[in-house]
Amino acid sequence: MAHGNILLFTVLVQSALSVRINFTSCQSPQWSCVNNLPNEIVYNCAGLRNNDFIIHLKDFYTDQITSVTVQNCRDLRVVLDCPILQRPSKLQAFNIKGCERLEFVSLSSHSLLQTPSEVTIENVKEVVSLPKGIFKSPSSSTELKCAGASTLKQIRIVSTKINTINTKAFYNMTGIKNIKIDNVTITNVRNQAIEAIMGSDTVFTITNSRIDNLESKGIVVLSNTVSITKNTFNDVGSGCINITADNVHIVGNSFREIGPSGLALKAVKINITQNNITRLKTNALNSVKCLRKRTNKKEFTFSKNKIEIIEPHSLTFGYTSCKFAGTAINFNNNKMDCVCQNIAFLNTAKSNTELHNVILDPLNNNTCWSAPCTLPVDIVKILMESEMCQIALDPQVMCLLYSDKHLKNEITPDEEVTEPTPTFYLIRQANSPNGDASAALTAVDKDDLLKDSHLNMTNRTVIKVVFDSSKDFVETLRSTSSSHKRPVEESKTAPREEYVNRCVVLAAVLGAAPFLGPYLAGIPAALDVWLQGRPMAALLLPIVQAAPMAFLDAAVYAEIKDGGHPYVTGLAIAGGIFYLGPEGAILGPLLLCCLMVVLNLSSTFLRDTPSEERAALHSRVRLGAYL
Repeated sequence: MAHGNILLFTVLVQSALSVRINFTSCQSPQWSCVNNLPNEIVYNCAGLRNNDFIIHLKDFYTDQITSVTVQNCRDLRVVLDCPILQRPSKLQAFNIKGCERLEFVSLSSHSLLQTPSEVTIENVKEVVSLPKGIFKSPSSSTELKCAGASTLKQIRIVSTKINTINTKAFYNMTGIKNIKIDNVTITNVRNQAIEAIMGSDTVFTITNSRIDNLESKGIVVLSNTVSITKNTFNDVGSGCINITADNVHIVGNSFREIGPSGLALKAVKINITQNNITRLKTNALNSVKCLRKRTNKKEFTFSKNKIEIIEPHSLTFGYTSCKFAGTAINFNNNKMDCVCQNIAFLNTAKSNTELHNVILDPLNNNTCWSAPCTLPVDIVKILMESEMCQIALDPQVMCLLYSDKHLKNEITPDEEVTEPTPTFYLIRQANSPNGDASAALTAVDKDDLLKDSHLNMTNRTVIKVVFDSSKDFVETLRSTSSSHKRPVEESKTAPREEYVNRCVVLAAVLGAAPFLGPYLAGIPAALDVWLQGRPMAALLLPIVQAAPMAFLDAAVYAEIKDGGHPYVTGLAIAGGIFYLGPEGAILGPLLLCCLMVVLNLSSTFLRDTPSEERAALHSRVRLGAYL
């Protein structure tokens, strides 16, 4: 409250010292009228010596004025307070052009804010902020009279710098037809700052702009067509760009980093092309999905993008949703990161194999961006087959490796057979300083390299090939790394072990539960196999699992007597898991079994002991207790 009062006092003081813009007549030196009629009026601040100007929109809610333009002001404040009017305003458009500084203010924290249905901000060097509720369709009778229309129609912000777009600055925009942000620099876009829920036949565009800081759900748009082109973004975090539309165009942008689900797109036609992405993080495209709609223009295009660093599974999008919607998928002509460890998932992941095959298909021309040749990304297959994924190979070596692999099976006519050119490798010592001219590369003949066991990758950092015409290039490189110790890839086995543990626990619990059986644990596994595109294996899995139980369980259980109630066994499993973790599903029943064995042995011992011995034993026990 105190902060609000201070702000209000500051605004009032500034208003007292500023020139208040009021319309007098078309003959006034500062005013000009289109067609010399007081309908579309223009105020020019350049003719006055004052630096500070203030305009109250309520002063122009008349029966004649339909458009107000204020231009060439050094410092302009716009009061947005919406008063109670007797009849609707005729003011439909408000334009601000060529000002150095612009600030939107309110004289009361409880005032309703409402702009005319069309707003243009053009060539403003600094907009302090776009406050909450500045751009919204009227939702009350008072706001409806101030707006002069039932909905907003158009918002244009061009060639302007905005410090901050506050939360819900764009909000409740039902009915608006066009929002255009062009050549705008925005320092901060707060959470839910742009929430443009538009109708059909609407267009939302951000072009040639720069956004330094974009918070979660900073841009949320529901429109017919959304175009985000030729912009510069820093980090795009989770859910920062959330778009649902018929047509989405993400073209020619520069992204420093796209985080998990950074692009949440749902559309009939998605076009992601010609973007420069420095880092694409894991699951960055996971929320990009295709919508089902009856139209012939269903298409997903991911093409001509440059991605410098790819994290595992960052290229995975809603491929299944696109196939289900009947969408044509184009994933081609991209320049991508080809570090083997980064893109190994394309060749090893068990899920999304169809999508990964599309990416790796040489016909789709997805290539390595840093290679000196046209190197398809399916080089990862050769590196993994040759067990060279852990070696940091020079891109030129990868080019020659790929060329050698694909030229091995070509037949050379007899007349073209010539003596092979010798091959040399340039090897730099690991302790050589970078940029030191004295740290020359050592030239080693390929044959000598194969013979000399001391030349290996453990004490070398750079391998470059001068030229190579041999046909045993893979064997040569592997010989240089024979003593290179590769790290154990624990990340591949850990998820598998966790999955098996969960299946064991589930089977144990179902086996102990009445009227259920461990064969039910195969249903989730069968569903997983079905989703991998193997329906026959998914059908056979539960059958193969349940068949032995149908014949063997009865025979085994017939030999088990006094096995205990299933409820007690279930408690043993639950208690074991609670105290010992997943292994408790096995150890809990084992401990229960040991307890049952001790009880059975003790009861058998007491039952087989003669009554006289038991009486003597009891007497000794009582005597011992008495002493």
